Amino acid sequence: MKKKIYACTAALILSAAALAACSGQSSGTPVQTQSIAAGQETASAGTQDTALNVSQSVPAETAAPSAGESVAIAARPSDAQNAFISEADAKKAAFDHAGVTEADVTGLRVKLDYDDGRQVYDVEFYSGSQEYDYEISADDGSVLSFDQEMDDWARAQSGASGTQSSGSQGVSISEADAKSLALAQVPGATEENITKFGQDRDDGRTVYEIEILYDFAEYDIEIDANTGEIVKLEKD
Repeated sequence: MKKKIYACTAALILSAAALAACSGQSSGTPVQTQSIAAGQETASAGTQDTALNVSQSVPAETAAPSAGESVAIAARPSDAQNAFISEADAKKAAFDHAGVTEADVTGLRVKLDYDDGRQVYDVEFYSGSQEYDYEISADDGSVLSFDQEMDDWARAQSGASGTQSSGSQGVSISEADAKSLALAQVPGATEENITKFGQDRDDGRTVYEIEILYDFAEYDIEIDANTGEIVKLEKD
């Protein structure tokens, strides 16, 4: 009988404890919680924090810009800015090669163009009685090809005077002198590089026609046989 009484008493005590716990939760009694740090540290026992705080860092490179925020754009590499020479540089390269100054030039025309898949400047101009046509590399300013000859008016005047007096004047420039004049236009070349040499009539005057192969380039040169003037100069 006593055992039954003890059992009933224990059951009543447990029931009362359970009811008290439920009553505390329903009455709004604060429940103790522990904050969890981002560094995964364990909270110490007995803390009084009443909220669960979890922080997460976002890498700067993945954060999207907010509305209205300015975004910096990387500048173009300096080598890209200097990839092509200017028109002024192309003109200077042609003038220096022709041995003239811009003050001596008329009828100047400069145009950026493509030739064999590369960008070039076509530079054409007149100086004195000569007409010049150059191709200048847009990458480094080197002379890719050039053509020099008398302009139409000077050619007509020279042809008329040559027709009247060529018989009396004959040829004043020797073959040796003509070769020397031609080789002077191709620094480094020697007579062994001359692949063609001869005389011809061009626009009523006698000229030496000379072809030189040097450093993987072909030069076609015409020299006035009476004056020694370079009337045509082409490089390919």
